[in-house]
Amino acid sequence: MFSKILFSLCCCFYISYQQLWSNPLFSPCHSNISRILDTTLLPLPSAYDKLHLGIELELSPFILKGYILQGWLSLGNAPFRLRVNMAENDMPKFMLDKRIEKERINSIGAYLDFFLKPQFTGLYFTGGIHYFAQNITTKDTLVNNSSLILNPISYNKLAHNSIMISLGLGYNYYFYKGFYIAPWAGFHTRMSNTRAKNWAQDFTYEPQLLYPEVALKIGWHIGRKKKNFSK
Repeated sequence: MFSKILFSLCCCFYISYQQLWSNPLFSPCHSNISRILDTTLLPLPSAYDKLHLGIELELSPFILKGYILQGWLSLGNAPFRLRVNMAENDMPKFMLDKRIEKERINSIGAYLDFFLKPQFTGLYFTGGIHYFAQNITTKDTLVNNSSLILNPISYNKLAHNSIMISLGLGYNYYFYKGFYIAPWAGFHTRMSNTRAKNWAQDFTYEPQLLYPEVALKIGWHIGRKKKNFSK
């Protein structure tokens, strides 16, 4: 009911405004208002002259049964950009302890990319911070003390959350207008929850302190035109 009343009031206001503004008595006001706006308002540059936006994808999270959402922005001619991402994927099997069946990673982070060349081309350095949540499934073989027969495997779940610091470097290469590829290499180091934890059946989880990473990014610098930017 309230929304209908509000809509009716807006319609009445709009109709009254149109009728009042079209009245010949107010025709001298039209030119005066236009002249005031022309003399007082400065010409505004296009949004793209001041704001740069882009999105990126990485292949590895999709290969590891996950996803990644990533975007970045920068202002004016600044040599850096702010990049944020959210990702989820499985940890590769070869990186897991033999008693860990599965490890699922959720992360969300913010990073600064510093470029040596203008317009986000060429070599760049990365520094950032992200929240790193691990959901771990361990596989435990229980022993029956009376018969010494191995029981079926039982699974225990544990969670371990940390704050990570990231450092790395990459290289942006534009291959078609605003589209680019960027090989990237770096590492993430754990800043919180670094101590080992004891879990069920004397299983001790020792958090890995350093995570190396190599990635291939595919991105789109929204609005970039080849004639306005140098490779």
